[in-house]
Amino acid sequence: MSTMEFNHVRKDYLSIARDWSLPAWAPIRREYMEIPERPGGEQTQMETEMRRFPLPIIIHAKTFEEKEAFLEDMASWLIHKDPKPLKFTKYPNRTLYAQIEGAPDFSEMLKNGKGTLQIVCPDPYKHGPTQTDPFKNGMLEITNNGTVPVYPIIRAKVLEDITHLQLFDSKRYFQLGEPAPIGSVIRPKEERLLNDALDSLVGWSPSGQEVDGGVISGAMETNGYSFGASNYGEKVEGWHGPSLKITVPQAPITDFKVRTKFIFKNPSSAARGRMEFYLRDDQSQDMAKFAMKRTGGGSYGNSIEARAGGGTDYKYFANYAGKKGIEWRDFEGIMEFSRVGNLWTVYTALVDPVTKTHTARATFTHRDTQNKYVQNLAQIQLHVAQSGGTEPTTMRINHLEVFRINPITLEETNVIAVADDEIEIDFKKEKIRLNGELRPDLKAFGSNFFAIPTGKNLFEIEPGTSLQATAEWEEGYL
Repeated sequence: MSTMEFNHVRKDYLSIARDWSLPAWAPIRREYMEIPERPGGEQTQMETEMRRFPLPIIIHAKTFEEKEAFLEDMASWLIHKDPKPLKFTKYPNRTLYAQIEGAPDFSEMLKNGKGTLQIVCPDPYKHGPTQTDPFKNGMLEITNNGTVPVYPIIRAKVLEDITHLQLFDSKRYFQLGEPAPIGSVIRPKEERLLNDALDSLVGWSPSGQEVDGGVISGAMETNGYSFGASNYGEKVEGWHGPSLKITVPQAPITDFKVRTKFIFKNPSSAARGRMEFYLRDDQSQDMAKFAMKRTGGGSYGNSIEARAGGGTDYKYFANYAGKKGIEWRDFEGIMEFSRVGNLWTVYTALVDPVTKTHTARATFTHRDTQNKYVQNLAQIQLHVAQSGGTEPTTMRINHLEVFRINPITLEETNVIAVADDEIEIDFKKEKIRLNGELRPDLKAFGSNFFAIPTGKNLFEIEPGTSLQATAEWEEGYL
């Protein structure tokens, strides 16, 4: 009996028809041109098409719970936007990336105890096990023993500031940023002025400033790696909770970015909470705010808000709960709030704790064409609050950074990454990530994503002494 291994299907109640075999190779389509008064024709094009095949399954679900689990698993596979790994015990060293095609009648399959899934693989190739090798002294030999070229994923931890990253062999070339010419002034476009892991209250002081629509009460504490409320103070009607502020080194700052990582999770549908970040000038005047809140019932999703300006003169330009209203209901991720010139931007994303990939992303901007909100940043005020006597949301602030954004002149070269940054280049998906955030702007004009051909290939990465890099790939087979 053969079974399939799929990360959304419990294989204990599914098997595959005994005489079924995976098609030997992906379909190939050729086009020919016939030339008058000449025999035969000339091939003009050859394409490897998507792999499609019927998959006959036998269903062993007997109990009501097993049948429900079957329907749920099939539905979860059906609605996935991206293909997912599919393996068969009959072919233990090969993986396909598959989706279910069409809209099968799973209820009818349950009734009959069997059925046929129509499988489609946009990537037509079978893949071998994942291989990972480090670059040594900036060099790496990759031997592709498959039958088709493969697309690598390059991951690099930055050891010291870099202005560029180059990956190349004798024929292929890819680049981020630009090498600094001799004599060029190297300057980071984003210069980090505050980097607080929130493991200590040193440098923070109680905030005497007001907060929007609430009162400051209770106390803030650190557990050694994050800030949160030790208590929210006396239970009064409306919002109430603690607040602290810190002065940004080298303030005041004209162009800036504030980045924070935090947890905002709702233990039940009754939970309410808000986490706010106030930006203040050197006179402690409110100049902007960004926040995450849970204020209503329903699916207990969270929403973000952002405004430029403060006091009686302000502009809210974000009030958003996600496309489905539930993407952020158990939030663990990042928010960034910036101003460059007269452009205000807020960015929010979930961050995968393992891969650091950003998902459920949202960006909102406001162009202050009248230049009304021009105060310079000097202080950051944190505030977490409970609504009346309701159950509070779980709120922990894990990290806070403030950057000065520098203009880069023609005589200067921009630093694209600093020590401890992590870069990921996915050549198959043509995506570049810096610390999990998509950064297509880093790709140098004229360089291209490429595949690694079969056989031995010697690659070099530069600057090799500034990067701790690895390559990951899966050999492909027609």
